[in-house]
Amino acid sequence: MRNNPATAHIDERDWIRAELELVRSTPEQDLAPHDAKSIEGLDARLCRLAAWNDTHTDYPKDANVCTLFEAIVSASPESPAVRCEGKTLSYAELNRRANRLARNLKGLGVGPGVHVALFVERSINLLVGLLGTLKAGGVHVPIDPGYPEERIHQMMETVQAKVLLSGADRPAPSSFEGQHLILCDGEITGVGDAEESLQVSGGSLDGPDDAMSCPSGAEDPAYVMFTSGSTGRPKGVSVSHRAIVRLVISTNYVAFAPDDRVMQGSNPSFDASILEVWGALLHGAQLEVFGQPTLLSPGAFREKVKTTGITKMFLTTSLFHHLADAVPDAFDTVHTLVVGGDALDPRWAAAVLERGGLEYLVNGYGPTETTTFATAHVLSSAPPQAKSLPIGKPISNSRAYVLDAHLQPPPVGIAGELYVGGHGVGLGYLNEPQLTAQRFLPDPFSAEPGARMYRTGDEARCRPDGSIEFLGRRDRQVKIRGFRIEPAEIEAILAVCPMVKEAALVVREDSPGDKRLVVYAASTATPAALRAYLTARLPPHHVPSRFVLMPSLPLTPNGKIDRAALPVPSRVVERSEVDERDLPSSSLERKLAAMWQELLRVDLVLRQDSFFELGGDSLLVARLLLRIEKEFEVSLPAEPLFTHPTFEALAQLVERRVRDEHQPSPGISQGYLTAEAILDPNIAPGHGKRASSAPPRHLLLTGATGFLGPFLLRDLLRSTDAQIHCLVRAANPLSGLHRIQETLVKYGLGDEFDPNRIVPVLGNLGGLGLGTGELEQLHEQIDAIYHSGAEISYVKPYQTHRDTNVGGTREILRLACTGKTKPLHYLSTVAVFGHLGHFTGTHIIREDEDLDHAVPHLGTEMGYSQSKWVAEKLVTTARGRGLPVNIYRPGFILGDSITGASNENDFIFRLIKGCILAGCFPALPRQRKVILPVDYASAAITSIALNPQAVGGTYHIVPSPAHDVELIQFFEWVVDAGYPLKKLPYADWVDRVVRCVETTPYNPLLPLVPMLTERVHDGLTRWELYEDMPAYDDSNARRALAGTGIACPVLDAARLNVYLNHQVRSGYLPEPRKASRVMPRAEAAPAEKAEGSISRPSRALEAVG
Repeated sequence: MRNNPATAHIDERDWIRAELELVRSTPEQDLAPHDAKSIEGLDARLCRLAAWNDTHTDYPKDANVCTLFEAIVSASPESPAVRCEGKTLSYAELNRRANRLARNLKGLGVGPGVHVALFVERSINLLVGLLGTLKAGGVHVPIDPGYPEERIHQMMETVQAKVLLSGADRPAPSSFEGQHLILCDGEITGVGDAEESLQVSGGSLDGPDDAMSCPSGAEDPAYVMFTSGSTGRPKGVSVSHRAIVRLVISTNYVAFAPDDRVMQGSNPSFDASILEVWGALLHGAQLEVFGQPTLLSPGAFREKVKTTGITKMFLTTSLFHHLADAVPDAFDTVHTLVVGGDALDPRWAAAVLERGGLEYLVNGYGPTETTTFATAHVLSSAPPQAKSLPIGKPISNSRAYVLDAHLQPPPVGIAGELYVGGHGVGLGYLNEPQLTAQRFLPDPFSAEPGARMYRTGDEARCRPDGSIEFLGRRDRQVKIRGFRIEPAEIEAILAVCPMVKEAALVVREDSPGDKRLVVYAASTATPAALRAYLTARLPPHHVPSRFVLMPSLPLTPNGKIDRAALPVPSRVVERSEVDERDLPSSSLERKLAAMWQELLRVDLVLRQDSFFELGGDSLLVARLLLRIEKEFEVSLPAEPLFTHPTFEALAQLVERRVRDEHQPSPGISQGYLTAEAILDPNIAPGHGKRASSAPPRHLLLTGATGFLGPFLLRDLLRSTDAQIHCLVRAANPLSGLHRIQETLVKYGLGDEFDPNRIVPVLGNLGGLGLGTGELEQLHEQIDAIYHSGAEISYVKPYQTHRDTNVGGTREILRLACTGKTKPLHYLSTVAVFGHLGHFTGTHIIREDEDLDHAVPHLGTEMGYSQSKWVAEKLVTTARGRGLPVNIYRPGFILGDSITGASNENDFIFRLIKGCILAGCFPALPRQRKVILPVDYASAAITSIALNPQAVGGTYHIVPSPAHDVELIQFFEWVVDAGYPLKKLPYADWVDRVVRCVETTPYNPLLPLVPMLTERVHDGLTRWELYEDMPAYDDSNARRALAGTGIACPVLDAARLNVYLNHQVRSGYLPEPRKASRVMPRAEAAPAEKAEGSISRPSRALEAVG
């Protein structure tokens, strides 16, 4: 399939701007079908992976650490090895003390594979302890004395240490039962209380200090360090001598030399200390020990760096950000600074590098299981306006692979899981062979016998130059209210927010089943400002509910953000600081305030507080309305809470409703909606160039990360050779591409993903959010627009849908009319006619029905339908001015008719699950439901859109009216599928649902309760008004599809079972209680295939049915 050459220009403009170039630019000429820009084959990807991992350098891979250290001692015995608290030890003296300790340890039975616990902080004791342990052939296990007793006990239990070394000020842990040696500046000064007698070499604590022959080989363990375990119990990672040597000798990311002064600032139980200690001691450099108070005091840190002449140092990323903000000049005399542990913020990298003193800033990455660092990105100058920085390429004698689920490399720019190979891979988890086998795998890409790779659990993707971009932990993905959330995506956007110095996102579940996103930020901005910043850049369900502002974020002893220490969100306002007039005062207000406090988990509510700024969302709106109705015996609409969300406004509304004897509040007026539907007279096609009648080369699609949108994307990729430009909210183009890929995979369309033909356009539906340059290019480049995106809520009012559904459509029309005229394919809905059947008795609605017939009855409709009516009126006006427009009105879109892949957040599936949880369904006679499969909707729309004879029409994308389904029949099929549901009158059903909602932490019907309970006309709810819903004629659609073989499959028990089975497999629905009585899909009635099938329009669409 041909690739359009203009892609190169788009890719270069977007990718370079975000420092994420995906595709090399090519000349502005047509490329052959199998040109280099065609989809890269697996062989090419494997060759590229091999080239990027050609990292071999010569280093003493067969030597143990002790041998290499003693060679340094022989070469420079009097050179200073370490300075700590005013004391300096030469290499010779450090070696003598280590030898003496080693002989004593051997006398205690320490030898190859025996663990020695180092219960010391960074000090001379630490260096002598780890050297002496290694010289005896043992394995050193640093344990932070500051850890909780229980954690220390778990570590000791794991390693079964025979000996423990500590300073005089540290008693042995109560759970330790072995030999306890007390050190002072590396000399044994006493024996702890663990044993009454101590047998040592020569019968005393002193012993020979001459050289010893270390019995360990390069592949023997040198140390064990602990990392957090998913079970809450720490895992001990065993690491070899060779892995240490690989980290610091003949490397390509940092070059240690004898004249270096290396800061030792890392906690010994953090593996960065391995880089500091051995980077210095295996090169004859001097270690300078920095205490914790110095590291945490910016002024003291700057002073000590300068006075000690530090040339090489490591800092955790969090601590670096803090110091770079406070004292950027502290690094002016440093040669190389290595950071790691969190995402490096380009702002602080630039703040330090722009000063011109620091030679190299290294962004390192590596789990404990891969010996401190596996990849590194070296910066020698400030990154030019970068939004993110990569973790770089594999360091010398290491390997790094981004792989898909089949352990194959995906195309450049596509996300996968990061695996690390090479000589830094650890030996495994101590005493956990099963977990070791799961995470330490044979390396299929290495020719070295026995090579292994570590599965990191991190998500990453490769850039064209081989650099790796870290995307976050795969296991941090969470589902909240049915939506899958990637916290790293939100943190990445916060990282570039100019109002934020540092931020962390946490998923809190402070009450069972109630998960919420909480942002902790070091920021002087208000929570409202941060909420607005994220709201402009994220889908609504990604916007955190709470923002906790702090002077700085707490750090672990290892210098990473201490998420466990982040406080429970609360509102810290002293009553003495509050004007009494701002507090709720009447009995009603106090009761209402108590509801807010309980639902929002705040200590204080003020009159001007906004429900949403305190952490409210649509689910909590539903819960609040239920409590108000129960407490005050009034039924409130949800709309006022969204349009006037302050406590004072809600209290006044409740008081009015109580006083006015429950009179319903007026809905949005007919005149208001009609005025909203007036299109700017400047939005009209010009008299210039019109889109060519040739096959389209560039299409713009909105809604690609929704539900129908991914199927449209698939069918457009199959039906055309065009580049599909997809409007998507994302921090950068690669994130946008990744979101699109994830959505395709979610609905079983992952094989359709083509990164060479899908072009992410960073923006949003509310005004598009595009820069002038992007708009100008789209004006001239796009050949047609498919506007599928919309905000859909069954409870939010018109005003909250207005910007996206009305404002977004207005901007799409402006785009279609600017530059060359571009045909628009607009996705509307049959809901634009609202409750017309109930109010007028209309039995059938034709495709060319005048929209104005619905105007008098729009006031009872939900905000979504009102917004789609206004938007379609704008589109109709533009069509009247000469813009080529097709309007498609689908009914209820269910899942894929073959795979069953469906949107669990859709109304129908929420209703099904809610009824299953409640054990009943509503008896609503004469409720006609217009239900169709998503694959039919997409196939029909694509086929009609690509038919030149069909331009300018309106099409109902619905099943034949004869195949509409009554709601009661629909639920009888659900019962037949194995879900015993009782049929109840509507009012009884609602009561049962409300009771169920109140007793379950998350019920899919909770956000729909306002729609189900609010009475909007003659004592009837919105849903009850759909009684006698008219049929929707689809004559135009059937004529346009004649001869294509595309027809809407009939919804029956068998096809419904396909959808239900998919939701059971996904875990959304529970297993049915008995075997389904519906026919297997293969046994469906033969007439169905002839009457309702989907085939390929032109050469594109998958035959199903």
